[in-house]
Amino acid sequence: MSAAFLTDDKEPRTDTEKKDDEEKIDEASEESFPASDPPAFNPSHP
Repeated sequence: MSAAFLTDDKEPRTDTEKKDDEEKIDEASEESFPASDPPAFNPSHP
């Protein structure tokens, strides 16, 4: 799902606006990864 679907705008989004949103999402993703260590693997726990 792209960021364009998350707005209430009735006007069509321009390519520049879409690109800006994608760049913001990519930057936030890079800055937040990894968010934490993965949970420990415990094969004896159901």
